[in-house]
Amino acid sequence: MCDLVRHRVRHASMPDHVDRVIDDWRKSASAKVTGVAQLIEHWELLFPRLDLCVEYQEKTLWKLSKPGTLYSVTGRLYALNHTCERWADRAEGGPEYGFRARPESRKTMDNKELARQRLATCPRQGEVYFVMHCDIRPQGSRLYWLENREEHRCCIGYVGPHLETSRHKAQ
Repeated sequence: MCDLVRHRVRHASMPDHVDRVIDDWRKSASAKVTGVAQLIEHWELLFPRLDLCVEYQEKTLWKLSKPGTLYSVTGRLYALNHTCERWADRAEGGPEYGFRARPESRKTMDNKELARQRLATCPRQGEVYFVMHCDIRPQGSRLYWLENREEHRCCIGYVGPHLETSRHKAQ
């Protein structure tokens, strides 16, 4: 059982009530993550619709040492997990993000060296390019992921300083 939040429920007589309680618990718990080890330990409970790339230790963990960055990332992960849940409920079309998410430019992805920076191994899809991304704190940092359209999930591929693009040099 996750020790992040002690949650009390007085009444949940309908499935929708239970879903709201679970969602509220996940939001509260993700906001109280205080370190990377705790985030990884409780990943499946907090973000059941998100996978981590196989290389997550090299591509994400070391970049989450600052509390502001960790808080920003857990907030985005919560929102991304929620997006996937709504996407699975609709079972059609693509995800509808509740934040500014965008794909990498075609010009960047056509450059083999730049595209390689966005290559990682997803446990459900193998080696793939992570093209969707959003901003996180500190300014100039990014969270990258891949949409799994068959299972309505996302796989986190990179968290850290802005990767080099056709218009931006790496930090």
